[in-house]
Amino acid sequence: MINALSFDIEDWFHILDIPDLSNTKNWGNLPQVVESQTYRILETLDQFGVKATFFIVGWIADQYPDLVRQIADLGHEIGSHSYWHRTVSSLRREEFAEDIHASVQTLESISGRKVLGFRAPGFTLTQDCPWAFDVLLDEGIKYDASLVPYRPQSFNVTPKPHRFRETLSGREIMELPVSALPLGKLSIPYCGGGYLRLMPSLLLYWLMTLQNQRGLPNVVYLHPRDFAVDCPRTKLPPLRYFRTYHGIASTQAKLEFILSNFEWDTCASLLGFRLEKSLERPFSQILPLARAISF
Repeated sequence: MINALSFDIEDWFHILDIPDLSNTKNWGNLPQVVESQTYRILETLDQFGVKATFFIVGWIADQYPDLVRQIADLGHEIGSHSYWHRTVSSLRREEFAEDIHASVQTLESISGRKVLGFRAPGFTLTQDCPWAFDVLLDEGIKYDASLVPYRPQSFNVTPKPHRFRETLSGREIMELPVSALPLGKLSIPYCGGGYLRLMPSLLLYWLMTLQNQRGLPNVVYLHPRDFAVDCPRTKLPPLRYFRTYHGIASTQAKLEFILSNFEWDTCASLLGFRLEKSLERPFSQILPLARAISF
């Protein structure tokens, strides 16, 4: 069964709800891990012959346009992860519309590829902002990948890829929910981020196999900082600190493990959307630049 592999391209200082990191004017002066770790991800995908979706923060695209072009040139999908990486539920409709427009225009102008998909920072497209789907449709977005099944604050969605019909305008948008394990009134998105890093490989394999046996694709999401053992740390509450930084040294091996044991493609391809033809240059042509950046 084909599963969806995705990466949310943001840097370590894009962690949400941290006042010390919220001033966008300071971002350019902070150390970064996104460029080197994204090249590391690209090299790994090339070794396994896998295409993935890269949901990219617009601000990151403006800082590293060559990286965005090379992701597209290798045949991967370019998606939007907003421009400023702000929680959708904290914005007014007009603010969200401006952010999405800036994100899509930036990504499309740099990559030369149509942006088909969106993922909300922190999966914060909730029942508090039902207008967000219409904003996405107005911008030409074809699918959303922001909802987490079984969560009370999320929409009551099936865990299967489906047509979402609860927009305020009555229009439909394709929805690709993240894979989650129901646990009482909570749910654990075991296929991504800190949850994947904390999950023992054999348990992860069992859950992913069970998901496929139920006729459901695994929807995996990771960030460049999930691979960065030298990632700068910021002050967080103990539990969140543990979930944010524990297990980083294991991420590369776990990515290679799931790439070896399951079939993967882009989010758009899984939903039946066709990507515009890319140059699909072999990674060997990009490797000299990637090697110049220390992994």
